[in-house]
Formats: sequence, C-alpha cells, structure tokens
Amino acid sequence: MTHRVEQDDLNAVSAVLAPWLCGSDVEVRSKVDVSAGQQLHLDSEFSDTSLYVISSGLCFSEWQPSPARRRLLELFCPNDIIQPKALPKLPGLRIVSVTDSQVLCLKLAGLENASRQDSSLVAILVDEFGKTTRRKTNLISSLGGLCAEARVAALFIELSLRLTEQTSDRSGFQMPLSRQDIADHLALNADTLSRIITRFKADGIFHQVGRDKIYIKNWEALLKQCPISGSLLADYQS
Repeated sequence: MTHRVEQDDLNAVSAVLAPWLCGSDVEVRSKVDVSAGQQLHLDSEFSDTSLYVISSGLCFSEWQPSPARRRLLELFCPNDIIQPKALPKLPGLRIVSVTDSQVLCLKLAGLENASRQDSSLVAILVDEFGKTTRRKTNLISSLGGLCAEARVAALFIELSLRLTEQTSDRSGFQMPLSRQDIADHLALNADTLSRIITRFKADGIFHQVGRDKIYIKNWEALLKQCPISGSLLADYQS
C-alpha cells in the first residue's frame, strides 16, 4: 500500500532529494530492508513506474555469464537511484545487497507530478542520472583500458569519495566488499588483486585497520596510480 512521504522516509533519502519531497504528491510504494547477500526484488508489475533510492547500505547489480563466473557490475551506494527500466537486459541480472541495506521505492507518477509543480526537481533528477551515467562510463573505461593496478586504484578512489567518514585527524571508510567481490567487479584474478593490495600497503598508499577499515594515507600517490582519477573526482569537487 502506498503512502505519502513521511518524516521517516525523508531520513532515508539524500539531503538533495528530501526538500522537495516534503509536502509533495510523491508516494512511497514500499521501504524494504535487505540483508547482506540477499536479492533486492524489483517489482516487475511496477518496473516502468517506480524509482528505487538506496537509503543505507550498498548494493550491486550482479550477473553470471556462466555458472562458474560471476560479475559484479554497477555499484549502488547510499542516495543512488535505481531505475529498473534503465538496467541492462542481461539474462539473470539481479540486484544484490552487499551489506545490510534499506531501499525506498517511490512512485514515478508522483515524481512526474512533483516535477511539473517544481521545475528544480527536473534539474536534480537529470544531475543524479548524469552522475550514474558518468560512473558507468568510468567503469567501462577502467575495465577496457586500464591495467590491473589502475583498476584497483580507481575502485579505492571511488569508495573513498563515496563512503568516507571524516574524523578529527584523518578519514577512512569501511570496505564493504570482500577480496572476491573486488576481483569479480574488476575482472581480476584473486591472486593478482592480493599482490596489488599488498604493494599499495607497502608503498604507504593506504593503511588497513582490522579486517575492513581503510585509511588513505597518500591521496596523491593513489591518484597517480589511476589515469582516469580526474573523471572520478569531477562529481565531488565544488
């Protein structure tokens, strides 16, 4: 059952989207909690009339070209928008939650009505979808044209930009992906990935605390490892 946007819903979406949602005609179809490793089921009945917003956690589009091969394709972080009809029509493609996640399903018709009432919404959505397109292009460029070291650097740059928690003296992020997840995403052999990460640590590029806390120690050195770092940084520079 749908309902109008409530305060609890606003807490689940980005600061960019929340202001115009408040008091609008946008309806929430559902708010879904997805455990790590579980599939996010996109309702096929409403695939052309819904948008999904990642409010917390991290999801991937996952595809298995063969039973023995898995590819993690697009990464969805908090505040990212998933438009079902824009996903590639790959057989067996699914959205899987890497961590415990919460996803908000919005009724597209309500968004269209709201955009007619407030033209700024159109600009916001165009900007959000533009960022998604650029991230896809960066991923294609990485997989198609970069060496293994540059691919790993590109992923660490993106995750640092999108997941970093600021502290008093340094910044870091919780690595949500296993080594195998990273290898499947970057189309790398797991042993090759392990050697690259070990070298990056030895070179002082980043420091790992515990199993999954990453602190970037030498940002400039990390950027130099990746020829497309300028494109990755573009959406995060004021």
